[in-house]
Amino acid sequence: MIDNNFEIVISSFDGLAPAYYSNSWSSYGNKGSANSLKDVDISDPSILTQGAGLADITGVTTLISSIMKNAVSNDTTFAVGENKVYKLTPSSVVLTGGFPAIIDKTGVTEEKADDIVYYNSYLYAFYNHSGSLGDIAKITPSNGTIDPIWGSSNGGTLNYAPHYAIVGGNDMVGFTNGRFIGLIDGDVMDAGALDLPENSQADTISWNGDYFIIGLNSPVVTGANYNQSAVYFWDGFAPSWNIPPVSVNGKIGAIYTHNGVSYIWYKDNNGVGGSVFGYINGNAITPIKRFNGELPNQNQICNYFGFIAWLSSNEVFVWGAGDNETPVKFFKHATNALSTDGALSTPFNELLMTSYEVIKTVPTYKLSKASGYSTNAKWDTIVFNLTTPNSIATIDNIIIVTEKFEAGGKLDTKIVYNQNKVEKQLEQINNHEKIHHQILNNAIIATDFKLELDWSNGSTTKPVKVRGIYISGHFTAKNGTF
Repeated sequence: MIDNNFEIVISSFDGLAPAYYSNSWSSYGNKGSANSLKDVDISDPSILTQGAGLADITGVTTLISSIMKNAVSNDTTFAVGENKVYKLTPSSVVLTGGFPAIIDKTGVTEEKADDIVYYNSYLYAFYNHSGSLGDIAKITPSNGTIDPIWGSSNGGTLNYAPHYAIVGGNDMVGFTNGRFIGLIDGDVMDAGALDLPENSQADTISWNGDYFIIGLNSPVVTGANYNQSAVYFWDGFAPSWNIPPVSVNGKIGAIYTHNGVSYIWYKDNNGVGGSVFGYINGNAITPIKRFNGELPNQNQICNYFGFIAWLSSNEVFVWGAGDNETPVKFFKHATNALSTDGALSTPFNELLMTSYEVIKTVPTYKLSKASGYSTNAKWDTIVFNLTTPNSIATIDNIIIVTEKFEAGGKLDTKIVYNQNKVEKQLEQINNHEKIHHQILNNAIIATDFKLELDWSNGSTTKPVKVRGIYISGHFTAKNGTF
C-alpha cells in the first residue's frame, strides 16, 4: 500500500543556511536551517528564541571606537572615542575621578582615537589629529591624568593612518602605523619598528604563539579588492618579518586570536555575500563562512560565552558552539541601536556595543548593553518543496512546541507558499498555559512553502522559546486517487 502522508519535523535549529544571502526562496540547507533570521538566540542547542535586547548606558558624548576586551580591575574597564577616554563599569560610565579624560594636544584639533590598551599599569590611546599625523596619549587609570604627546615625545610622531594595537606575549605593545608596525617596549616607543612593503597599509594586528599577526592591505586605494593583501608574522625583534607572509585575495578587515586560533575577516568581492570569515591555517587561509555585510575592524570582534561575535552593518553575527560536544551555529543575535557602528566587546561577559546617528539634526551617541530580549527577532525556515510529478500536496497540520512561558509572551506565525506568491497569517502563539500550539486551522494545497516566525508583538522580558516544529500532510494523485 502506498503511503501518501508526509511529515516534516524541525527539532533542532542550525542557524543561517549556506549562501543564505543569494536567494530569498532557497530550499538549500538542513531542515533546521534559516533562509533568513534576525536577533535570535540558538546558543542553547535545544531551543530557538529571541536574541539580545539592548539597554542604554548614559554618559557617552562621542562615538566610542574601542572598548577594551578585558576588565582592568574588578568591574572596571576603559574605552576610547574621538578625544575622550572613558572609564566603564558593567552598568555605567564613570563621570568622576578625572574621567572622561580629554585628549587635547596643543596646536591641533580633531583628535580622534582608534584604540586603547592597558600596559605596565598605564593606558595608551592611539589617535590621529588635524595636523595630518598621529600620536599616543598616556593615561593614569586611577585619576585620568593624561599626557597627550607621550608618543611624539618618546620616539616620534605617528602617520595619519588607522592605529590598532595589541599587547603581545613578548611584553611589548604592537600597533599599526600606515605601512609600519610600531612598538612600545617598556618606556620606549618606535613608530617604525617594522618596515612593510610600499603602497600598503596595516589595518589589523593580533598575537599568537611567538608572533604579532599583521593584516596588510595593498594597494591603498578605495573601491578595490586589495588582491595583493597578506598576513605577516613578526616576533618584535627581527629586522624583518620572520616567515613568509600568507597571501589573501581580498581586503583584510580584522584578525582576532582566540584559544590559539587566529581568525580572519576579509572581503574578496564587492557583491552580495562578498565577506568571508575564516582562519589562518599554516600558509593558507581556510574559509569558514561567507556573510553579507561590511568587514568588521578588530575592535568590533569579541568572545561571547565561547562563541565568536562580530559587528557588521549594524548586526551582531555569532559563530561557534557553547560546548565542545554541541554543533556549531551561525546566526545574527542583536541589532545595534543606531545606524553607524562603533565598538563591540564583552569585558564583563555581556555584550557592549556603541553607535552613532544624526537624529533631527542632533548628533546622538549610544553605549548599549545586552539586556532582556529583542522584539525585532525573526526566523524564516528554508523552503520545503512538496512538488512531485504525479501528485498534489496538502498541508493538514502545523504544530509548534514551546517551553511554558509567562503571560504576555507572544509569537506571530505565517506561512508563505506556492513559490512566494501566496502568504497566510497563522495563529498567534499567546496561550501561556499550553506548550503544544496548533497554528494551522484550514488545510492548504501547496507546491512549496516556508514558515515565518516573528516576535515583534512579543515581550522583552517574557520570551517565547520554541522547541520544535511539526508539519504534516498528504499527497493526492492528480487524478484524485492513488
